[in-house]
Amino acid sequence: QSNRNAGDAGSRFVDLKYGELHRADFAIVGGMGDSTERLNAELIARSKSVSAKNDTLEQAVKTALTLEPNYDADTTDNVDASGCNINGDLDLGNNCDSAIVNDMIGDATNRVDMAVTTVAPPVEKELEEYLKEVANNNVTFINLNEGQQLSTYKQMVQVQAPLGSIFTLYANGKAISEQQIGKTAEQEKQNVMAFDYYAVDLKRGSNTLRGVATDINGKTISEQTITVLTPDSLQAIDYRTQAQLVPADGISEYQVVISLKDRDNRPYIGTTSLTLDTNIGRINLKDSSQDQAGTQVTVSGGELLIPVTAPSVPGKGELVIDTGSKKQVIPLQFTAQLRPLIAVGIVEGAISLKDFDGGQITDAQGAFEEELHEISGNDDYAASGRAAMFLKGKVRGDYLLTLAYDSDKKGERLFRDIEPGEYYPVYGDSSAKGFDAQSTSKLYVRVDKGRSFAMYGDLKTQIDNDEGIKLGQYNRTLTGLKAQYEDDNTRVTAFAAETSTSQRVNETRGLGISGPYPLAEDFDAVLENSETIEVITRDRNNPGLIVNRETLTRFA
Repeated sequence: QSNRNAGDAGSRFVDLKYGELHRADFAIVGGMGDSTERLNAELIARSKSVSAKNDTLEQAVKTALTLEPNYDADTTDNVDASGCNINGDLDLGNNCDSAIVNDMIGDATNRVDMAVTTVAPPVEKELEEYLKEVANNNVTFINLNEGQQLSTYKQMVQVQAPLGSIFTLYANGKAISEQQIGKTAEQEKQNVMAFDYYAVDLKRGSNTLRGVATDINGKTISEQTITVLTPDSLQAIDYRTQAQLVPADGISEYQVVISLKDRDNRPYIGTTSLTLDTNIGRINLKDSSQDQAGTQVTVSGGELLIPVTAPSVPGKGELVIDTGSKKQVIPLQFTAQLRPLIAVGIVEGAISLKDFDGGQITDAQGAFEEELHEISGNDDYAASGRAAMFLKGKVRGDYLLTLAYDSDKKGERLFRDIEPGEYYPVYGDSSAKGFDAQSTSKLYVRVDKGRSFAMYGDLKTQIDNDEGIKLGQYNRTLTGLKAQYEDDNTRVTAFAAETSTSQRVNETRGLGISGPYPLAEDFDAVLENSETIEVITRDRNNPGLIVNRETLTRFA
């Protein structure tokens, strides 16, 4: 029994705000009342997905609860024209946009499976079984080959020698004691014997192993020398990424392969613990320790494939690889999804006759009604109307068009953010509220192609993730035109806007209290969502020197 329906699965309670659309899903059954095969397959897949992510309660119990809010979170979602507002901070696997077209998205036919080259550790063999298949009785290393890379500095060495000979193993010129022989096997038919040397000490880097068999007079009967490599200290984390761009559909995966290197630029194949973290998308690897921040994984063999599930909103971000001693930051980017075209609109009008007695009509307010502004009229009548529409989808092959227009839109605030306090919280509900085409102006239009775009609407002039223009950065929030062209080697960004607003910088000295602090002398003159709030720490003896700067985040 659920409090979200009227007692049966054919009904659904919906909490709608003014001007809002809501999507509700209902089960589809066959004509005989039995579930269709497609529905059964969907339910089975959904059940497996829920079982795989059924640790939400466990995560909630282990989550550290803080009394003070985090105002310095590194996010800028208050300056995006589209996005997703999800109830809670847990990974519930839900998104806003992709759920609408999940049924239209099949298996990823263009999925890229990047190759991972790992170095396998030596394989130890059973001496008795090995000697049954041996071809000769010459001195031969059994589990090691020339140039083989090892993962430890103490290694088991298996070697064969002629039966009845005096055998000596040397590691970097030093004879290995017979006390380290853990096992001996003989095969009289082949006139051969074999040894297991346990915990042979090796140095970092290149090592020389030499096996010598002599007779009782000291004459060499057979010998073999090989060079093996042990891991040096971890020096670098290299990476390679797939060349194909991934759309922000909440489903596709972007693959990154990291390679651990030692001081000689050889693969570092020792078992290494890594902490992975990203500020865009979701790392699709099992977390070995949910008590620690980030995703904890272990890599062996020198390379690891990291799949990152795309978010539901296009954008740029970073994947951080941290070993404790070394850190690598990998840029990520997800492009706009070429989704099927959807269009919705409304056109309404009214004519008011002055001879009509409107006092006889009771006022009725509906979810989609609002006051119609007078357009024209005379002494006998008055006319008013409104037109609004939203369109988004793929056009002309590989272009994504987003278009919104509302003749009655009020320019009250920039980006028209979804404010969490405006909605009644439904506890236990894992729904997500999406928003798109946020703009102060009546018109919003954006055309995307790959990593390039052109748009008209609310824009942010600041260019992120570009250290080259950090000194000359221009940071404003305006309504106007913005275009960007980007490929593998070039990125060009331009904007144009005409505004009646002016920028003011107001610095208020800290009073040792949480607030309130004024944004300006006249608060009513501040354009909502255009503000940027920073906490600046200056040197006590040199106020011109900034020690630390933290940008605060709305609703954090």
